[in-house]
Amino acid sequence: MKTRSLSLALLGSVAAAALVAACGGSSPAPEVPPAPSATAPAPTAPPPASTAALPPPPASTAPPETPPPPAKKAMPEVAASKLADDLKAIGLDINKLPKMSALKADQRSKVMPILKKATGMDCKDCHEDKNFKKDTPHKAIARKMWDEFVVPMKLASGPLFCDSCHQGTNHQLDRKDKDGVGAYMDAQFVKKLSKKDGKEVKCDTCHSDMEMKIFEKLWKTKMTHASVDAEAVRGFVVGMR
Repeated sequence: MKTRSLSLALLGSVAAAALVAACGGSSPAPEVPPAPSATAPAPTAPPPASTAALPPPPASTAPPETPPPPAKKAMPEVAASKLADDLKAIGLDINKLPKMSALKADQRSKVMPILKKATGMDCKDCHEDKNFKKDTPHKAIARKMWDEFVVPMKLASGPLFCDSCHQGTNHQLDRKDKDGVGAYMDAQFVKKLSKKDGKEVKCDTCHSDMEMKIFEKLWKTKMTHASVDAEAVRGFVVGMR
């Protein structure tokens, strides 16, 4: 019985082999190209072309820029004083000021802060630090300005005082602009001012006999204090040469 089963199995195997040989084997699977490697190097850009052979850029033919001329210093217009109330508070009428020597002692001391406010100058610009009563060249100039300019003259547009011209600074005239200074003084002093006694103001009202150096020659004094801009103060009354 065993021998018969073995024979049948062997016969089946032979038959199957014959059938495969008759029909042929199955077709082989098509080849798939391999995927590109993830670590393949990226392509590199070509090196830049050399600029050694390029011609130089053309030279500029534009002319060099000329710096603008320095701006002229602005010279303030003579204007009505803003210190009438300050003077009134110490008992002085801006339109009827007495000469400096006629001021009472307490008025003289109270007017000093008003002068500082008007001119932008400090106590030491006129006084000695340890002796305020001592006379100095700048005290003489301030006294002359008060007596010969503020007291006797008037301004058509309003009250006249030290701030009308100085306007809080001791720098008023641009001394480098000589032509401009002459025109300025004609427009701001001669044409705007008049004497309180009715006489008109002319150049020789201040510059007697047309002497220009009125501090030194007419008032017999000169500026010596280092803290004062001598040219600016002198320019207050110096006009055309």
